[in-house]
Amino acid sequence: MSEQLETLETPARANRLPINVRLLGISFALLVMVIAVALWGERQASLYAEAAFATQNRELETLRRLSLLQDAETGQRGFLLTEDKAFLAPYEGAIGEIAKIRGSFKGLIIDDLVAQDRAASLDQLIAERLELLARPIALLNDGDRQSAVEMVKAGEGKARMDEIRAFVDLLNGVREKLLADQQSRLRQTSR
Repeated sequence: MSEQLETLETPARANRLPINVRLLGISFALLVMVIAVALWGERQASLYAEAAFATQNRELETLRRLSLLQDAETGQRGFLLTEDKAFLAPYEGAIGEIAKIRGSFKGLIIDDLVAQDRAASLDQLIAERLELLARPIALLNDGDRQSAVEMVKAGEGKARMDEIRAFVDLLNGVREKLLADQQSRLRQTSR
């Protein structure tokens, strides 16, 4: 009977690994899990950083357009006041820069259809404002100072520029909220 008992216990003992080998296996599995979680966390942080960079880049591009429009306004005003074409330099420089960068803004937001619509709306407002800047200059170049001044006094250009400023503020506010939401999600996933 004792032989039978020994025979039954021996195969069970033979299938068991020593405790130190089992602990080593468990430790290795835990280490692999910790590394996987760390790599996932790093990837999440990297994705957030990329999104934050893209958001800030879009904001800078939007502000650049606003600044260029202000340069164009400055040049137009100087020319209308002095009738000296030298004052058109900021206007002409801004017009050239805006023409160069119009397509680049849309390229920055190719992944976001809502932002593409907003960019198209901003581009439309900018085009309208540029037209409102160009007309008084053309009138003054044709010798019709009175009509040029009256066109500016009518306030349509100012109204359009106010609309652009409000739109830029809205866009930047939406981007800031998006960035804050992304940061919040990153904090939640890293816990």
